[in-house]
Amino acid sequence: MLGNSLHIKNRLKLVKNLPKNSICIFESNDQMPTNADGLMPFRQNNDLLYLTGIDQEETSLVIFPDAKSDEYKEILFIKKTSEEIAVWEGHKLSIKEAQNILEDKFDALLFFIDTQTAHGHEHDIQTLIRTCATKNVPFALNTSTARIVIDGLKQTLPK
Repeated sequence: MLGNSLHIKNRLKLVKNLPKNSICIFESNDQMPTNADGLMPFRQNNDLLYLTGIDQEETSLVIFPDAKSDEYKEILFIKKTSEEIAVWEGHKLSIKEAQNILEDKFDALLFFIDTQTAHGHEHDIQTLIRTCATKNVPFALNTSTARIVIDGLKQTLPK
């Protein structure tokens, strides 16, 4: 991943050229299967990579520069990773990396975790939650809370 300032500049350039009340949603490319248990090498959506520097599947970026609340102007959705995923699929964006992106620019983070599987990242998750609470940033670990954040974004849309 390149320096965050480059991607912040890229997002600012995009926002500068958007019509009033625009919302942009950028989705990562899908992983393409080669057979029953194999995948082709992942290639990120060019736009998402240009705006975030994130080269990871199951990632989305929502940009709504005219949101009434600053906390909904940029929202990054990422998939929670684990050591097991890293072994089988390779490195994914970690909690610390997401936190770095969050501290630089993003105003909300939805970070889904598997509650049925034990993981060794409790301390990191708690640190991320404290950082979000300190910076007054909406944060979700599950779909119910994510819906609340998304509903808040919808309320900022012009009627």
